[in-house]
Amino acid sequence: MVKAIAFDFWGTLMQQGVKPSPLRQAQQILRVKIPFASFVLLFEQAFMTRSFNDLYEGFSNVCKAFNKTARKQLLDKLVGMWNKNTLLAKPFPDVVQALQDLSKDYDLALITNTDNFSVPSIVQKYDLAKYFKTIIYSFETGFLKANKEIFSLLVKKLGLKPEQVLMVGDTIQSDVNIALQAGLKAVLMDRKNLRDYKPKVTNMQELQEFVKTV
Repeated sequence: MVKAIAFDFWGTLMQQGVKPSPLRQAQQILRVKIPFASFVLLFEQAFMTRSFNDLYEGFSNVCKAFNKTARKQLLDKLVGMWNKNTLLAKPFPDVVQALQDLSKDYDLALITNTDNFSVPSIVQKYDLAKYFKTIIYSFETGFLKANKEIFSLLVKKLGLKPEQVLMVGDTIQSDVNIALQAGLKAVLMDRKNLRDYKPKVTNMQELQEFVKTV
């Protein structure tokens, strides 16, 4: 029986504030010509596994990871884009009510790859922390969701067995597959209903029904 539900942040609970996504824009700005999945892993490792004094320091570390010169003009562009996304991001319309309802019956958790500025400030802005028993940010742990150790830490913090925790996220590899490898249950959040994957839900209402069946 599921006793806790863990949520990814971007694409699951929260809408990006800019399009294309900040990660795709960062790849364009940096002019890094490698597969996007490889770029994301390297970017997040450089930017989201430790704290920085400010975004300029963080993006300087990103530049170093990709062997790019951290010119002020380049950093200004990255920081401006990142701040715009943080400013304009908002929860999907079905999120707040669903969190309120689910928190009555389950322990909720938030687990996400993030720098120490963006997601924490958005969580505070929308007063979301009150719904979660625990929040795990990659910059605090040193682990990305690509590493199943972060899910083991989540289970330990919840005080539950892995199979008692359901992971909900919009990325098959880092949200679903790695969680399954760590022994958790998992379901894909496919809000646009474009991916051929099971089990999946397309909104929070479907999730509320799904969790009763696992």
